[in-house]
Amino acid sequence: MIKIGIIYGGISTEHDVSVMSANSIIENLDKSKYEIHEIYINKYGKLYEKIDGQNEEIYNIIWTLKELDVVFPVLHGIGGEDGTIQGMLELLKVPYVGCGVLASAVGMDKVYKQMLTELDAIGVKPIEALGKEFDPDLHNAVMQVESEEYEPGTVAQELQKGYTYKDNVVRHSMVAVVSE
Repeated sequence: MIKIGIIYGGISTEHDVSVMSANSIIENLDKSKYEIHEIYINKYGKLYEKIDGQNEEIYNIIWTLKELDVVFPVLHGIGGEDGTIQGMLELLKVPYVGCGVLASAVGMDKVYKQMLTELDAIGVKPIEALGKEFDPDLHNAVMQVESEEYEPGTVAQELQKGYTYKDNVVRHSMVAVVSE
């Protein structure tokens, strides 16, 4: 059975919407496939896990998250859709559903999103690195890592996005490459 954590609530003004969304998801998950762990964040940022219908305070969120197979963040607004929770899950190497850190942050930061749209319109393009073979013309390897997911010589992590302008590298992607 897959242990799935549903994180909901949160400190944003969209707290109640998050609770309603989470309830709908929990209600519709296949209980024969998933062991559901409800992680509720109240409006003040205090964390609870619902156990037997009761909210029990979580004293160490890291331990709680590391016990899960996957997390489904159902947080809206600040602290949820802005890349914050995604960043924590990335650091802990806990798989999660939805957009990554940068996509979430950009989606919340409308000015930055508009700037990226304008750069794209004049020909500035992001370099795709994750899962690609290391290319010193596009990537700057800042570390080597072990990976069960990727072959040696493959980019396993993109630490900083790189960009091209009219096929010229403006900034190399800073990456972690799977060691030989």
